[in-house]
Amino acid sequence: MSGTEPSPNSKAMRLSGWGRYTRFDCRVLRCEKMSEFEHAANERNGSTLIARGYGRSYGDAAINDSGFTVLSERLDRILAFDEKTGILTAEPGISLASLLDVFVPRGWMIPVVPGTKFISLGGAVAADIHGKNHHLEGSFSKHLLSFKLTDGMGQTHHCSRDKNPAFFWATVGGMGLTGLISDVQLQLQRIPSAFIEMKTVPARNLSELVDSFTQYEDKHQFSVAWVDCLARGESLGRGILMLGDFAQGHSHAWNPKAPLSVPLEAPNFLLNQLSMGMFNELYYRLPRPEIQIVDADRFFFPLDRISNWNCMYGPRGFIQYQCLLPPGPDGAKGLERIFKTCQQENLPSFFAVLKRFAKAEQKEFATLSFPDEGYTLAIDLPGDEKLVGLCTKLDQIVLEYGGRIYLAKDSMLNADTFAKMYPQAKAWQDVCAKLGSDRAFSSHLAQRLGIRL
Repeated sequence: MSGTEPSPNSKAMRLSGWGRYTRFDCRVLRCEKMSEFEHAANERNGSTLIARGYGRSYGDAAINDSGFTVLSERLDRILAFDEKTGILTAEPGISLASLLDVFVPRGWMIPVVPGTKFISLGGAVAADIHGKNHHLEGSFSKHLLSFKLTDGMGQTHHCSRDKNPAFFWATVGGMGLTGLISDVQLQLQRIPSAFIEMKTVPARNLSELVDSFTQYEDKHQFSVAWVDCLARGESLGRGILMLGDFAQGHSHAWNPKAPLSVPLEAPNFLLNQLSMGMFNELYYRLPRPEIQIVDADRFFFPLDRISNWNCMYGPRGFIQYQCLLPPGPDGAKGLERIFKTCQQENLPSFFAVLKRFAKAEQKEFATLSFPDEGYTLAIDLPGDEKLVGLCTKLDQIVLEYGGRIYLAKDSMLNADTFAKMYPQAKAWQDVCAKLGSDRAFSSHLAQRLGIRL
């Protein structure tokens, strides 16, 4: 086998990110055993590889249409767990959903979870995921103890803050481009129950919403805001801030409800400004108690309750644009400009989430990790011929404020803008060269950003 010549263990498959905006014809390798996964780098015969878990990256980060995409979801064993310390070791393909099913009833929680539980443990490392508690717990890497990394030369390295720290930090947030991640060791957290005491605070506009974060965030473990991107004028940026803390005196029962399903690809006209404007108005004005007890699954993963919800955008698909803006008035001004630009281009988001990040953990080595102090806004944008132009304008706004784009969500960023947003990328590339991974691991994202050929 040379280049992308078919392997006996490979097959053709059409892949897309969760947004389904673009689709790629790929050769995939499905690994049934860890030995197959770790040996893939030795057996690539000149082809490049990228690992793929459950395909929940919104764009093209886990797609390699010029080499092989290595499927890891069957590498899902728990290897060890210490009930006294909460230290877990598991294979990279296990989902956060599976881990939560096992450990929440035993009183343990993954310290940082994103908006979906259907991602792989290896993907959580590669994207350095963040959650609703960044202001207290930081990103996933803060709780990551170690992992094994198989590099581009087929050699395996044990990586931690103390052992091979340059490889550790390059891999955290490195989008799978440093090598194949395995044997992930993670520190879990004790929790008093599997329920959240949730407080909701409506805000009439963006200014009130930003002030609410400042007023309430430090008093609660979790905070996130839904934003109505269709609201205009004095209501621009209105939303609902949701605050949460693990509830005392409740059980550890973890029984996620079977999700509803979107069985068919919805027609494009289903989601439009009129229908979503009506929904947003109703949702904003919906009577809700100021404080209520909800199960943690509902609080952390509301969209997981609708299976294949991405099909609601129809055959056009969608992208999720997630950016980081600085704290304070500058960040608020940047958010306002983003909302107005989307409306001016007649492509306002139908779904938007706003969170606040604390200052990121100091790292001595190069990393492409996304979170740092400020506001992070994630907006869903339906597929449209005007998307490229809109995203280019949004990128320039983010650049003006010294911000950046989350690579795990990205579908549109170009190489020049990426280099400006991630000036540490050159040092990161040097680490990849030491691993031989610059020639062995690639993805459509990496090619688009100019960090792989």
